[in-house]
Amino acid sequence: QQEALVLCVDVGHGMVDSPNEETTSLGLSIQIISMLVQRKIFSQSKDEIALVLFGTDETANPLHQVDNDSYHNIAIAFPMGTPNFDMLNFISNQLKPGENEADFVDALTVSLDHLYKETRSKKITTCRIVMFTNFSHASSDDNLDGIIGGFNVDGMHVQL
Repeated sequence: QQEALVLCVDVGHGMVDSPNEETTSLGLSIQIISMLVQRKIFSQSKDEIALVLFGTDETANPLHQVDNDSYHNIAIAFPMGTPNFDMLNFISNQLKPGENEADFVDALTVSLDHLYKETRSKKITTCRIVMFTNFSHASSDDNLDGIIGGFNVDGMHVQL
């Protein structure tokens, strides 16, 4: 069995708010993602992982290239592939909060699009998107029905 996993991480400024000087939402997300990637690397798993960030200062995703009016501040930091130490180093040491916000529905759309395009010709048994966000900013539900339809495929799951 082989899994394709998209880690969709909110790095917007709302993720760094920390009540009572506790660990921020982004800090907690980084810890969890780092452990997950470490486990995949050290178990020599054949699973594939992509890292999609939203709330970034840059925009780097194919849906924005098609429609310049949408999907801003969302970047595919690591496209689908076998997790490696470069990814782990980026997550642990270089993943920084952005100054912007992005709609989590748009981020889900970019993640689903990437997952579909990268797995349709591979023998993948499970496709998952795991989103890390504290929902600290407004979002639109314009694309929600289409996204939900995209998850109505066998072996496709989303976790928040």
